[in-house]
Amino acid sequence: MAINPILAQPKTVDFQLKAPEVIEIGAGSNFDFGIDVKLPKGFHIYLKHLSTLNFNIVTEFKVDNKTGFLIALKSEPKGSKKGESIILPGQGNDKVAGSYKLSLSEIKGRAKSDEMYKVPISIKTQLCDTKKDVCLRPQEQNIILNVKIVKDKVALKSRSLAKDKINWLDDDNEAMKLAKSRGQKILVLYTADWCGPCVNLSKEILSKQEVGDYLNKNYVTFRYKDGESDDSYNSKYDIEYFPTMYLADQNMKPIKNADPSWESPKKFINSITKYAVPYNSNQVSSSTTAPSSPSRPSLNLSITGEESGQLTLAPSGNWEYIVGNSTKYSFTENRRDEHYIIMLNNSSNEWLAVPVEGKGKVLVYREDVWKDYGIVSK
Repeated sequence: MAINPILAQPKTVDFQLKAPEVIEIGAGSNFDFGIDVKLPKGFHIYLKHLSTLNFNIVTEFKVDNKTGFLIALKSEPKGSKKGESIILPGQGNDKVAGSYKLSLSEIKGRAKSDEMYKVPISIKTQLCDTKKDVCLRPQEQNIILNVKIVKDKVALKSRSLAKDKINWLDDDNEAMKLAKSRGQKILVLYTADWCGPCVNLSKEILSKQEVGDYLNKNYVTFRYKDGESDDSYNSKYDIEYFPTMYLADQNMKPIKNADPSWESPKKFINSITKYAVPYNSNQVSSSTTAPSSPSRPSLNLSITGEESGQLTLAPSGNWEYIVGNSTKYSFTENRRDEHYIIMLNNSSNEWLAVPVEGKGKVLVYREDVWKDYGIVSK
């Protein structure tokens, strides 16, 4: 669905907070609340996309983690299917079209106090004309929550981290040494028993067998656990909130735009596949022989009717497309799912959709539609 520049912004989406004037919450705990949505008849907003090939904005709610608070979507309104998306149709400006249920968590471990924290929720959405099949320009607005911390942090047996089979290291020097010897990146996690979102992350994602198997094969994993690990890491890595999880290079420096997804085990794995380097424990013949550095993920593209070349992941994190011996294009990966990697040509601003499995059709986004570009093969 295209954005029509002729459509100004006379129509808006009305988000109405359903929460107490002051939210009282314990350190590391959460508080559930709702947001009602009103929008004009004949228009809709997007609730979710069933394919990564859709560019229209899904309505999302965010809180900057540096505030020491985290927002999570618990449930969304009941919508209807439109193409490869789920939408929420408008019922009129004076009628609620649906309600979101969200959860606010304290993730810094603050002490109980009378201080009032003003927590801004950033809402990004896009209103679309259902009949004309065009969208207005994206909208952003803020809702402020007044929050007071009424209980100190405490680790509860009913709220402990789930057991997993991940080969965690608790020494950063050991993690860096192992990553360099294997040619792998490092998955870094800061977590705590008193932190509700940490517990959810461990139970819903990290304790799953497929996640443990994938991490143990493709990454070195380092974990800092508040209250148990070396306290010096707090200042060394400037730990501000829990959980914090990111991908790092072999010197523990965060990789930009590479934060893992927390939505589901499948999306978690998809989100870190880009930097995965499989390690074979049998590849070292003797203790004195250093492991060979695994090659970076690469795809050989055989393009029908257009340029043929090789697509490879560069150390910078960008994808490079080399044609012949001289021409080279740089692509920035935008997102991926189990089917496609979506990347942007940094020169032409054209989008490519490359099959994750390394075989099948490559698509290019031109004139507001996806068109065949060629065939990819490993």
